[in-house]
Amino acid sequence: MSNNKSQLLKILGSEGISIIINAVRRLFISRKSSNELWFTALGPSGAGKTTLLACMHKRFEELLPGSFYPADNKTFSTLNSAYKKLKIEANSPSIEFEVGVEGTSDLRQYAFTIKGKRANLPVRFFDFPGGWLNPYDEAQAENHEQVINIVQRSMVIMVAINTPYIMEFDGRYKDYAGVDEIEYAIKLSLRNDNSDKLILLVPIKCERYTRTAADSKIMRDKIKKVFSGILNLPQNPVYRDRLAIALLPVHTVGNAHFSRFTFKGGNITQEVYVKNRTMKFSPKDADQPLRYAMSFLLNEFAKGSTVLASVKNMFMQNDINSLRDFVRAGMKLNSENFEIMCGQKLLYKTV
Repeated sequence: MSNNKSQLLKILGSEGISIIINAVRRLFISRKSSNELWFTALGPSGAGKTTLLACMHKRFEELLPGSFYPADNKTFSTLNSAYKKLKIEANSPSIEFEVGVEGTSDLRQYAFTIKGKRANLPVRFFDFPGGWLNPYDEAQAENHEQVINIVQRSMVIMVAINTPYIMEFDGRYKDYAGVDEIEYAIKLSLRNDNSDKLILLVPIKCERYTRTAADSKIMRDKIKKVFSGILNLPQNPVYRDRLAIALLPVHTVGNAHFSRFTFKGGNITQEVYVKNRTMKFSPKDADQPLRYAMSFLLNEFAKGSTVLASVKNMFMQNDINSLRDFVRAGMKLNSENFEIMCGQKLLYKTV
């Protein structure tokens, strides 16, 4: 086997092999069942997207067991491992812990099933390496195109905001949060797409900035300013009636808050967090992004969205009714931390 690999490398070269791998990956994704609902998680490397998905799944499993569960062993293993690792770190005796800025180096896919009374609905989350969002990196040109294509097909776009980079040093290091790249990817994906979209701005690592109502308002105002390019999209009549945007802070740890950055050569290398020793690991509001996403999907079902036509026959009205009350009863609407920026009728309309 190793000889075959060596011969292939000699014939094609590393660049040729990379091209083939990317082509196979695109073919694999393009042949995914049209019955799947696609969600995309956008954020820079190390933002905590995997941890966020792990906490979302865990919390929903606690609230309504068996309603939203991993559809394959890889999804379960990856998210379960991420959740356990975070919990062990948060509950360890040390006062501080560090988080590196490096994240995944390859595309990750997480397959889930939404369980109905008579049918199951498949959902796929896509998580991209932060480097793929850079449109100026020629080496990532094909990967960037793949990001745009998947975001365009996704009904829900979840932006994982690495909050300390927005809040500290008056936003001097906001480039680490990938704001411009995320905005550009969303705008490109909307060019040739006329379907309804839900954009969730999800601040994570935000425990320090949501201690009081006043703190929360300061955080929300800064995020609105930094992500104004996305929030202003509904001012364009083309997007006004088909975009819903909400701000949903999530505590993925609960018992730790941001303390400081560490630097090397002028670059941030670590985020340092300090624990509250009187508390244990206690994620908070991790179910909210999924509640909002499912409420949005219920409305799309009700209005007869052509995007959902292929799955509507699978997921019958009885299934929709069985989830609707549960999903919406626990939604935190406009409040101290949560805010629907636009498109409330797409999110929360009686069906």
